[in-house]
Amino acid sequence: MHPQNPLARSERIKLADLSPFAWLLPPDGTPTRAAINAAFAKAMLAPPVATVEAASIKIIRLTLRVNPRMLSIVPSDAGHDIRRLGGVRRLPFPVPLDMPPVGLISAARHHETPIVRNLRGTLREIVRKRRDA
Repeated sequence: MHPQNPLARSERIKLADLSPFAWLLPPDGTPTRAAINAAFAKAMLAPPVATVEAASIKIIRLTLRVNPRMLSIVPSDAGHDIRRLGGVRRLPFPVPLDMPPVGLISAARHHETPIVRNLRGTLREIVRKRRDA
């Protein structure tokens, strides 16, 4: 968020505190956007309406830098990167987001290398262990 956003002075924010602001959100139909909408629905709040949709860290940062009333939700590591670039403030989202599992996609026409085969096997093993736990 912009450093002059009223929430920037808050030590702790609630989901309901976010409703009066403009939103820069991930594109509609993405897993992240679905998780954001679900978090608001679970709290019985209307989901935020995107003024801007973007997934690019550069666009998110530049948009937040020029609009003190705009908020965005990004993964924690992206939030750290955006804050490090300067001109924006980062606050933790007030509720956990239930994100879907990660998937692995590869081009069918590319020859599978030993590294890709190893990665795929390792990911399957991790998923199997978590499922069995």
